[in-house]
Amino acid sequence: MARGQVTITDIAKEAGVSAQTVSRVINNRQDVSETTRRRIQHIIERMGYQPNRLAQGLRASQSRTLGVVTLNASHPIPIRAMEAEASNLDYTVAFYSIDPDDKDDFASKFSLIRAQMTDGIVVITPHTYITYEMLLEHTHNTPLVLVNSHVDPAIPSVIFDQVYGIGVTTQHLIDLGHRQICEISGSIDIRIDGALRHKAFVETMQRNGIVDFLSVTGDLTSEGGYAAVDELLRQDAPFTAIVCATDSTAMGAMHRLHEAGLRIPEDVSIVGYDDAEYASYLYPPLTTIRQDFNLLGRTAIAYLNELIVDDFSVLEQRVIRPEFILRESTAPPRLPPRS
Repeated sequence: MARGQVTITDIAKEAGVSAQTVSRVINNRQDVSETTRRRIQHIIERMGYQPNRLAQGLRASQSRTLGVVTLNASHPIPIRAMEAEASNLDYTVAFYSIDPDDKDDFASKFSLIRAQMTDGIVVITPHTYITYEMLLEHTHNTPLVLVNSHVDPAIPSVIFDQVYGIGVTTQHLIDLGHRQICEISGSIDIRIDGALRHKAFVETMQRNGIVDFLSVTGDLTSEGGYAAVDELLRQDAPFTAIVCATDSTAMGAMHRLHEAGLRIPEDVSIVGYDDAEYASYLYPPLTTIRQDFNLLGRTAIAYLNELIVDDFSVLEQRVIRPEFILRESTAPPRLPPRS
């Protein structure tokens, strides 16, 4: 690797420490053991790392403040986890909520963020129409990390692996023996997570040779799940299992199934997504996907710090794999009665 092209991430991998630890050594922070400090300094010298001293000088005069911007985010914001990670890196965090459809609010809030001499910005939004280029125009090239809003691997972002999550739940139903599986999805046109989850469902079904399946688009609420199942029942659509885009959707779907006298999972299996606080208290407890939002928040802040302190940091997508939670809402399909 050529001298001058070595990054903090390269140093961290070689030293077997985090990028944050390397950053602390470079910035002469005292919260690193002397043994670790000497090892990292030796690796920095050996690998020829060259920090941007001009940028460091400019940043030293800044606010040690990070901005976290939410644009109609529908998931919980891990405020405490982000504040704790920022504090470990000697930053404070200012949180902003912006309506992306209000152009005046959008412009004025980002103007305020710039006026605060914010060192870096995390933007949390599920919407496809909020582009990286649009945000760069408003942030004036302040270091920026997007959360759960982009699929381009060359954009600095942190996302959950939505494809893995829906793929696992759909494959679980197929492995149980289900073939008549219905998907209740969210909007696939304006939400990244909705588009990715729908794509994963279709691809998993097709990979298993199942090309005849149902997909109903609705809002990601319990009312949306209730209405979707109501429509399926009125159409007398054949299904033995339902894949829901959220736990809230699943809750509404389960309510309508109970009203129709259908047993879960004896008559219909159902899976959700998100592992909401109430998911284990539904009847029956809901099989779902758990996403670690605290880890998401910490990762976003740590990555933003890398971009702030190291001009050569790689612009990439960092992916967090969710966890499959098996409970009692799924079972093999009921065998048809013998003639």
